[in-house]
Amino acid sequence: MLQTEKKTWALVLLVGMLPPCLIGLMILKYAIDFPFSDQWEIVPLLVKKAQGTLTFSDLFAQVNEYRQFFPNLIFVYLGRLTNWDVRYEMLASFLTACAISRNVYLLGRKTFQGGGAGQMFAFLLSNLLIFSPAQYENWLMGQQLIFFIPILCITTCLLVSPRGVWNSRGPQKGEMADGILGCRLRRVCGALLLRLPKTAVSALDF
Repeated sequence: MLQTEKKTWALVLLVGMLPPCLIGLMILKYAIDFPFSDQWEIVPLLVKKAQGTLTFSDLFAQVNEYRQFFPNLIFVYLGRLTNWDVRYEMLASFLTACAISRNVYLLGRKTFQGGGAGQMFAFLLSNLLIFSPAQYENWLMGQQLIFFIPILCITTCLLVSPRGVWNSRGPQKGEMADGILGCRLRRVCGALLLRLPKTAVSALDF
């Protein structure tokens, strides 16, 4: 029985690795070193970095309806190291997606007690979604790293949350089905809020 289970897991991992391998090959084949669309907005930051005039305000400046401080840091220093070869930005997006896949896999091990078919199916399905070729623009446009970083941060926070958060009571019969993840996420946020000053917590409406 144990040998059969090991073979089953090996097969699942093999099949689960097919989506990232497919995306990796697609990037290698179709990626070109030519900035496109919003990627040109990084140029002023690269110029200021070369001139030694880059400031915190430049990195934290608003872009459309958001601010991308940490992605800007990555773009600037990666651009300096690679002479702004945007294919390395695509590689950064791909590696970030791989890290997200790993987090989701480990979260599955925490969520599905005893493993089994449910965990295997969840891993396969998550990889099919994370590495979907339908989002080809995200894979072939390095600037789209800004969409992968928040997901990596959220899954990492869930992964390193206190163990008691995952062992706590989940949705019970008769409750609204906002899902196990919703309950767990609220408990993670609650656990993190306990470490904040009381004045900060009171300012939030739960």
